[in-house]
Amino acid sequence: MIELTDINFLLIQLEKTISFTNSKGYLNLQNGIDLEEFKQNQNLELLFSEDLIAFYKWRNGTAFIRDLSLDQLEIFDGGIFYPIEFSIEVYSYFSRFYESKFLPICGNGDTINYTICLDKESSEYNSIFYEAYFIDEPIKMFHSLKGFLGFIIECYESRAYEVNADGKIVCDLEKEKRIRSKYFLK
Repeated sequence: MIELTDINFLLIQLEKTISFTNSKGYLNLQNGIDLEEFKQNQNLELLFSEDLIAFYKWRNGTAFIRDLSLDQLEIFDGGIFYPIEFSIEVYSYFSRFYESKFLPICGNGDTINYTICLDKESSEYNSIFYEAYFIDEPIKMFHSLKGFLGFIIECYESRAYEVNADGKIVCDLEKEKRIRSKYFLK
């Protein structure tokens, strides 16, 4: 199991791990941004965790490329990292209908999102949840962004995720399931 103590170490390890794949998802990751400055410029009142600030300082998600399908841009099976602008757009849209404490940070760009809890008063603050149009309530998957990143790193290192000649991720579902069980709610 990957050590989950330092977010910056995990981000460096993730960068090293996926850079060797030359996947289209990796090649289209955008440069990082200063999330606090972005928040100030947009007049946002969201409370970002130190881990989320470090995540977006590392990379500002995947650039959406018109000529590539979202599955060609995946970083993990079924998902891309969202640029903060897209995350805020989705968050703002749903906030019009109900009070949301979840910011989408990655997913398939459509019906499935992995979200992070922004409610600092909640015991679930900074936890990662799975949300999909076909389920009623978000499902808590990881206690932290660190656990989620550790899961992705180990999937690459154990070859549960491999990149094919087309630059797409091929997933060994059995390996991924075993690894997920180690990081589930970690």
